[in-house]
Amino acid sequence: MSRMKRLLGGVALGVGAYVGYSYFTWRPRTLGYLYDNRRLLLGHRGAAAEAPANTVPAFRRAMEVGADGVELDVHLTRDGQVVVIHDETVSSVTGAPGRIREMTLAEIQQLDAGGYFGPQFAGTRIPTLDEALDAVGPQAVVNIEIKGTSVATEGLEREVVRIVRAHRMSERVIISSFNPFRLWRMRALAPDLPRGMLHGPGTPVYVRDLWFLPMVQPDALHPHYSMVNDAYMKRAHQWGVRVNVWTVDDPDEARRLVELGVDAIITNDPARLREVVKGS
Repeated sequence: MSRMKRLLGGVALGVGAYVGYSYFTWRPRTLGYLYDNRRLLLGHRGAAAEAPANTVPAFRRAMEVGADGVELDVHLTRDGQVVVIHDETVSSVTGAPGRIREMTLAEIQQLDAGGYFGPQFAGTRIPTLDEALDAVGPQAVVNIEIKGTSVATEGLEREVVRIVRAHRMSERVIISSFNPFRLWRMRALAPDLPRGMLHGPGTPVYVRDLWFLPMVQPDALHPHYSMVNDAYMKRAHQWGVRVNVWTVDDPDEARRLVELGVDAIITNDPARLREVVKGS
């Protein structure tokens, strides 16, 4: 056996041992303090049906119409500031060119991130995570999605933890990501903060089929609503994880998911779905 084969065999054995250990030792947290015996209604990027997505007006509107909180997306600027925006570039919401990681906060906040939605929102800025948390208040539930596909870190996770701690919202947040490396780093940095594993029809099969779950060790699953059925909920309940679904805007679809027993519904239109989600 060559040295390389022995090395690869050792790596495979180590990974197998870790997977086996994870399967038998992982116990998700119930997060009763966060859900408080209720089904959560979260505004997707705020109330994105009524205001520019991922902006202070959208976050405030979500809370005004009775959402329990919001879902938002974060990136890191060139000068190490955490900003709330979905894409890696500013173009989709501002019409200007530029990648978030190559721009300073001052450069980003000079741009108009609301005019595309309507003239009444002209001049709205891309907010920082600090500004977003201030907008929703300390009692809101905030699902912070950490964007980015890199295996390495640029420091975003550490900054998110710092900001959450500064706002004393450690018991009001769920940190989610499609990227398992993001979730592993969050677990190492702040094991007390709940984590949600995002996945959808286009994610790798090992994530989609949930066998990867014990390696990531989330407290919640965040599936696209189209993936959720009786079999999915049965597996989730067997693992003991919460199920927070995205992005649901149709009342009939929301009713189906409520009947299946999901724990949270993330929607662009919390005003429209409030009665369906909170009235059950």
